Parts: sequence; structure tokens; C-alpha cells
Amino acid sequence: MAGSGAEKLAAAAVTRGVQSLLELQVKVDGEPTVWAAQYDPLTLQPVSARGYELAALSGGESVRVLRLLFKVRPVTPELTAAVEAGMAWFSAHQIENHPDGWSRFYDPSTQKPFFPGKFDGKAYASEEAMRKNNPGGYDFGVKSAKELPKYHAKWLKVLAKQK
Repeated sequence: MAGSGAEKLAAAAVTRGVQSLLELQVKVDGEPTVWAAQYDPLTLQPVSARGYELAALSGGESVRVLRLLFKVRPVTPELTAAVEAGMAWFSAHQIENHPDGWSRFYDPSTQKPFFPGKFDGKAYASEEAMRKNNPGGYDFGVKSAKELPKYHAKWLKVLAKQK
């Protein structure tokens, strides 16, 4: 069959990529949370990038990781644990009175939201405080997490059929 070698290589690459995602889920006090904005290539711990991109758990990237994991088949116990931990994290870290619901960045140790200043590189506790010293910049909120429960419910139906 033509392409079967390439298909096997692609499937193996996807499997390795998913395994990497599962391993990159940040643990805080031994508990899995979500994923970082960027990682140190040797320690695989969250790290800063540009001066204003502080080490962080990432609301935005983590939504995309979970959306990808919802599509992975078969659903393994490790995958289930990662998804459920990510969903629990989002449920516990919604920000009251923030129009988007979640922050793009959370401190990797305290798991509290912060808003990095693009011009001064400082972490602020509120977007309002950050914008006083750092006008402009990019989006600091994550609306897309609002859709996670819908995708999670569909995934749970697939999981029930798999058993």
C-alpha cells in the first residue's frame, strides 16, 4: 500500500508529540495544572522569553492544548488525567470581574493571574495597573476558555463509548 511507511512515521510522530504534551503539563506542588507559555529546553520548566514575556502558566496556549487532546484517540488513562486536571484548573482559576474570564498569564508558583508590562517587564496584579505604565500591548484575557466545557462534554461522550 502506497504511503503506509509515511503514515506510520506520521502516526509515531503524533504519538511522541502527545506524550510530550502530557509530560509538559506543569505540576505545582506535585499536582498537574496547565501548560506554560514557553519552556526551558533542558529542564522543561516554565521560563521567560523576551523581556516582557515572564515565566508563566498560559491560559491561551492551555486552551489550545486541551482542544487538541480532546481529539486524541484512543483515550488513555494518562490522557484522561491530563484533560481532567486541565479542566479542573480552568474551573478554579476563572477571574471574577474580568471581561474575558481568564488571564493569559498565571504565576507558575502561586497560580495567581498577572499582567506583564510590555515596556517595563514587571508583573502586575491587575490589567488596569499594568496599563497605567504600559499602554497598548496585546490581549491579556482569554475568552476561549469559556468554550472548554462544551468540548469537554463531547469528549466525555466519546470516552463513555470507548469503554
